[in-house]
Amino acid sequence: FRSFSPTKAPSSAPHTPSPTKTPTPAPITPSPTQPPVVPPTKSPTPPEGCYSNNYKDCLVNDYIGHEKSCNMIWLQNGPPQDTCTALWGECTADMSSCCEPAVCHGDANFASCVPPT
Repeated sequence: FRSFSPTKAPSSAPHTPSPTKTPTPAPITPSPTQPPVVPPTKSPTPPEGCYSNNYKDCLVNDYIGHEKSCNMIWLQNGPPQDTCTALWGECTADMSSCCEPAVCHGDANFASCVPPT
């Protein structure tokens, strides 16, 4: 017959690992936004021509063909965009200030913009 010796009781409870934290979800990255859409710009419209009797200002349509507009010219690009001197205006201080095709005619005492000869 065999004798069994009593087993020793464990000195401490068996080691179990500590519980781990539940994983946290990854941060949500916002989806990329589309760059702003810039509306296309309109092409510059070419200036419209007009009739003039002073080489600077356009005549109103009702005046074209009027007996006083017999010296009118066609301004192909419309009125000048600069500050030129109109036909018959004084150009004494600046001999190159006349609206084309007018020319400055006169001397140092007085000159005016006249039609080209």
